[in-house]
Amino acid sequence: MYRFNLKYSVMKILKNIEFLEQLQSGQSLFYQLDIRLSLAVIIDLKKLNNEVVFRECFFKGEKITFISSEINDVALSFNNCQFFDNDIFFDNVECREIAFNEVSVHNILSIDAKNITKLSIREFSGLKSNLVLQGNIDGVNIFNSKCFGGIICQNVFCKFFAITGSYISDLQIMHCKYDSFNVSKNFFVESADHYTNFSIFETFEFSKNSIDSNFNFYGCTFSKITRFENLDLTPNSKFGIIDSTFNDKVLFDYSSLGKFKLINVDFVNEASFQETCFTEIDLVKIYFKNNVLFDQIEIRNINSCNRKTIRTIKQQLQKAENKIDYNRFRAYELHAYYRELNWKWSEGFRDKVVLGATILSTGFDHSWRRALGFTLGFGLLFYSLFFISVNHLLDWDLSNWREYGTGYFRFLIVTDLYSPLANGREYISNTNFLGWIVFILGKIFIAFGIYEMIQAFRKFKA
Repeated sequence: MYRFNLKYSVMKILKNIEFLEQLQSGQSLFYQLDIRLSLAVIIDLKKLNNEVVFRECFFKGEKITFISSEINDVALSFNNCQFFDNDIFFDNVECREIAFNEVSVHNILSIDAKNITKLSIREFSGLKSNLVLQGNIDGVNIFNSKCFGGIICQNVFCKFFAITGSYISDLQIMHCKYDSFNVSKNFFVESADHYTNFSIFETFEFSKNSIDSNFNFYGCTFSKITRFENLDLTPNSKFGIIDSTFNDKVLFDYSSLGKFKLINVDFVNEASFQETCFTEIDLVKIYFKNNVLFDQIEIRNINSCNRKTIRTIKQQLQKAENKIDYNRFRAYELHAYYRELNWKWSEGFRDKVVLGATILSTGFDHSWRRALGFTLGFGLLFYSLFFISVNHLLDWDLSNWREYGTGYFRFLIVTDLYSPLANGREYISNTNFLGWIVFILGKIFIAFGIYEMIQAFRKFKA
């Protein structure tokens, strides 16, 4: 990042008094200086040249505080500089521009703005402590930077705010208002939870970010189109939006959102989750007032999702007439309901039995192949029992097996109520009570299997 490699011995050393004198003399360029501050210094921007540039300078020692005693038009730039021990504070300042280009700061950089037109931070390295922003800043652009101490924005009022191509260990946004917010193509490293609280966004884009930690939005309002597209969270990362409102279209498309939670969220306009992947998803008190698209979403741990969440997604798929994904989530809902039931008579026994039969016959995904196997398998089982009940006193030989095979296919015909072992139309002997019971039960199972197979072929019908 840093393009100079100078020995301290070849750099001119400035201490407190010399440094302040040169600043207040109207000097505009400070080049290759070793600035050593044994005492904290306060610099009034009104006493500086309108253009002040620090280039290839080292800062060591005590705190540096910039103030504005009155309105000024100063542009302050730090290019390829390093701050070793200094905390840097801009206290209620008003100026045209502050720029940090290829700068390393070991301690705190805090900017409290009365009114700053432009703040530019490029290829910045915050090694230990936070980058803190507060106040009225028209434009903020943080590019290709490494904020290992994190970024804190509190009571920031900003027309344009952008962070791109950066590494961030912690992002905290509290009580802010942004006309345009764009945080894209960044990597949020594994660290503390990132959160955004009680903030207002006009246009909002949070896309193409890789996130290796938890990210939460609390009490936020999104006024115009909002994008959470192409996000990549690790499977165990949590992404939550709580007590928030989206007044315009919101897009979560093509994202991997880890453990995703929405609680008490109001979607006034359209919402889209197309081709989005979740480890888990939990929807609690969600208000969809317009179209919602859940096309081709994937939930890795579907068994961890509650039935209300699955039903909410299923209902939205039904409204969108997405029959393929609707059938998939209908199956998920039935499976979730089956898991909730137990075998006590008063606590869902009958539903458990019905759903259990569905699992055996077609599964909740209504597979015709499974229904065919169910029909043939149970038909064979009951026919074998019937065959034994009729022929248990006979010797077993090849002729019995030929008779057995012929009768099996006749037994599969539900409407044929005659004995499958008779050559003509003969009923089962009245003395064979067990044979009648097995015969009737077999016909019931075969009829049920055929019915389920027909339903499986009709699952995409209206």
